[in-house]
Amino acid sequence: MGMETVMVKYAMLFKLDVWLHHLLDLDGTLYDDLTPNVKVLQLGKYRLGEWMDIKPTETTKAAMAGLGWSFKVTSTGFLVVAAADSDDASKIAILPPENLVLEFEMVANKADFGQFSAFPLPGKINGQRAFYVFDSAATIIENATAYPTLALRPPAFSNVETYVPGTMVRNGNARFVAKVKTTGVATSNTNNWLPVTESLPYASASQLDSGEELSISPNAFGLVRIHCGSSFGNFNLLNGQNLLTKEFKIRLRNHLII
Repeated sequence: MGMETVMVKYAMLFKLDVWLHHLLDLDGTLYDDLTPNVKVLQLGKYRLGEWMDIKPTETTKAAMAGLGWSFKVTSTGFLVVAAADSDDASKIAILPPENLVLEFEMVANKADFGQFSAFPLPGKINGQRAFYVFDSAATIIENATAYPTLALRPPAFSNVETYVPGTMVRNGNARFVAKVKTTGVATSNTNNWLPVTESLPYASASQLDSGEELSISPNAFGLVRIHCGSSFGNFNLLNGQNLLTKEFKIRLRNHLII
C-alpha cells in the first residue's frame, strides 16, 4: 500500500524590510530618489544579514509552530508565512488568538555597525538597560498614517533634554540632528544642530524603551513587535480569516556628515 502524501500550501502573512541607508543611498542621493534601474542595482547588492540579524524570540517560535507559521530570513529582513486553508489559499488554516503578539530580536553582527548608520546604539534609561522597540500598536497610536513604517516620529525638541550627537528631533514641521552633545541650545543654532531635509520616518530615540520585562538576548539592541489583533487599522495582518499580506519597513539613517 502506497503512502499518502499531504501537501501543505503556505501564503505570506507579512514581511519586514530594514533599510540601512548607508548601504542603499548612492553618492549623496537618497535611495528613494534614485531612478528605478539604479534602485534595482542597489537592492541587488543589499544583504542585511551582513550587518544585523533578526530572529523570533523563543516564545514567538513556539506560538508560530502551534499555528503552522514559519519564519524565513530574506536579504532585506524577514517574512512569516502561514499554512493556508486547503480550499482557499487567500485564507489561513488556523486563526491566531486576538491578543497574540509576535516578537523578534534585532542583533548587530558588526562591531562598526553604529559608525555607519546614524543610529545611536542604546545604553541605559534611569539605570535600566534600554532597547529600541518597533511596535505596530505604538505606531498606530502615535500616527495612524505611518503605515508601512514601524518607526515613530522623532521626539519634539526640549530645552531641558540632553541630546547626544546623531539624535534627531522635530521642532514644528522641521527636523534636526544634534552635531554635538547639547542641552538647552535652540535648533536654530547651526553649531549644535543640522537641519534634515528628508521627512522619512527613520528609526530614532522615540523607539527607546527600558524595563527588565523585556526578556531578550543580552546582545540584542532592538525588538520588533507585531500584533495579530484586528484593531490596528492599516497594520492589521488579517481581515477575519483573509490574508492582508502586510509589508512593514524600518529605516536607519545614513551617517550624516556634520
